[in-house]
Amino acid sequence: MENKKEMITIEDILRRKEYFAKKSEETKQLYIPSLGGNIEIAKPDRELCIDVTEMENSIESDKYFVYEIVKKPNLKSEKLHTEFGCKDNPLDIVDVLFETGEIADIAKIAASFAGFGVVEEVEDLKN
Repeated sequence: MENKKEMITIEDILRRKEYFAKKSEETKQLYIPSLGGNIEIAKPDRELCIDVTEMENSIESDKYFVYEIVKKPNLKSEKLHTEFGCKDNPLDIVDVLFETGEIADIAKIAASFAGFGVVEEVEDLKN
C-alpha cells in the first residue's frame, strides 16, 4: 500500500494479520549522545499514551513517558535508583541520565512510534 491514493481493503488488512498481532512487541534503538551509546525503547501502548496526554505538566509527562518506555537499560532497576539517590522518587533517574533535550526527543520519537503525527490527509483530485 505505497500509493497514498488507494483505499485499503479488508483483504489488505487480513494479509497483515501477523503484523497486527506482533506490533505491541516492537522496539527501537536510539543513540543518546550524553550516554555515548544506544538505549532500547518499547512501542508505547494505548493506555500509556492516554495517561501521558492527560498529564498537565508536559515536562513531567515526558519524564514519565521515557521512564515507562525505555527497556534497556532498565530504568526501573532498584540498584540504579539506590546508586543515584533516586529511591524515594524513581522517575528522577530520567533527569539524572538524560539531558533535558534528550528527554523531549525520546518522548517525541516514542509518540511517533505509537502513531502520533504520522497520519496525512489525502487531497481529493478534481477531474
